[in-house]
Amino acid sequence: ANGATVIAQHTTTHRAVTMHASVAAGSGHDQDSALGTAYFVAKVIDRGTASHSADALAEALDGRGVSLSVSVSRHLMTFSCTCLAEDVEDVLALVAGVITTPTFPAAQVELRRSSVITSIRQDEDNPAVVATEALMATLFTGGHPYGRRGKGTVASIQAIGRDALIEFHRAHVGASSLRVVIVGD
Repeated sequence: ANGATVIAQHTTTHRAVTMHASVAAGSGHDQDSALGTAYFVAKVIDRGTASHSADALAEALDGRGVSLSVSVSRHLMTFSCTCLAEDVEDVLALVAGVITTPTFPAAQVELRRSSVITSIRQDEDNPAVVATEALMATLFTGGHPYGRRGKGTVASIQAIGRDALIEFHRAHVGASSLRVVIVGD
């Protein structure tokens, strides 16, 4: 009814469940004037929800031995984790909150901004990353999203405010592009 696609596969090989969710909110959706927005959103989206502060969310996941991984590619933002079968309902609710009701707390935005900038600077010192970005820019010209830096630049990240993260989430993260795969007991 809401456009989301859910695929579930029951297995009894072990008492764990792996969840993988994705939305069409990759760096290809960044505006030219705000490169790195998708990457920045992915780094802050799990730092608080409408029902859990950053600390409460981390404690709820950590207390169950769950590590939520959020990543972004040119096309997708992905959320992945594995939990015990008996925790699946609670963990699914927590992950759903991260995807649907993130709060992007101002303090967390600034904290993550620093880590994003550090990551960009590390990439600038990595010959493999520099070569890949140069190749992509050569192959995909004319403003094509593939030719742009997925993490953005130091200047673009410094210019992206909390409101831009909220707006990106509102515009690109929704049920219509949500794909969820759940495998386990």
